Amino acid sequence: MKKHFNPANILLPKKNFEKWAVVACDQYTSEPEYWNDVEKIVGDEPSALHIILPEIYLSDDNSERINAINENMQKYLDSDVFDTHENSMIYVERESNNTLRRGIVGVIDLEDYDYRKGATSAIRATEATVLERIPPRVQIRKDAPLEMPHILLLIDDPQLSVIEPLAEKKDGFKQAYGFELMKNGGHIDGYFLPDEVIAQVQDALEALIADKDDKLLFAVGDGNHSLATAKECYNQSKNPLAR
Repeated sequence: MKKHFNPANILLPKKNFEKWAVVACDQYTSEPEYWNDVEKIVGDEPSALHIILPEIYLSDDNSERINAINENMQKYLDSDVFDTHENSMIYVERESNNTLRRGIVGVIDLEDYDYRKGATSAIRATEATVLERIPPRVQIRKDAPLEMPHILLLIDDPQLSVIEPLAEKKDGFKQAYGFELMKNGGHIDGYFLPDEVIAQVQDALEALIADKDDKLLFAVGDGNHSLATAKECYNQSKNPLAR
């Protein structure tokens, strides 16, 4: 049976997570001082900062920045910056402002996602998609050798059957990372899920929609335009004439 959420090949930096992790590119779009501080913190060290395009810097011609992003991605791949964790899911806990949020990192099939109004797909947008915002993002990601998503998917799980059981078992999982996020971003921990737990997560997710007429499983809570851009790039890869 088809699963709507699956393990991914996840790349993690070998060291210095504190400088690697930065806030999503669509944040602090009117606060250049924030991004200036991040640049000072990171310096020339390997960092997600060097492979994203913060939207505060978007302009009519982003080609120079985009080329630099692609070059940095390839440099990181060639210079052994990452450890690759194949077929993995990571259980995540982030604590900030006295609030603990939990989630799971995995991969979805873009065939299951539709951002159009009236969609009946398993993964849908929660806000209107502004089509004009997609082409600039396509330019950023169409030649990128790495994927840097910041997409949050929401589930309706009144019985707390998917994520909450993982919190009780996390001490038995191998820790992937644990560190303080820069700029008062809080603390984050990640744990690799064993294969049998991955299967349990997948089964619990599918059970959420098994008896429903409307098979909505995931609502895109954040990063909808990034996901819509991924869908557009995917569609173009299937039809090169659409590029």
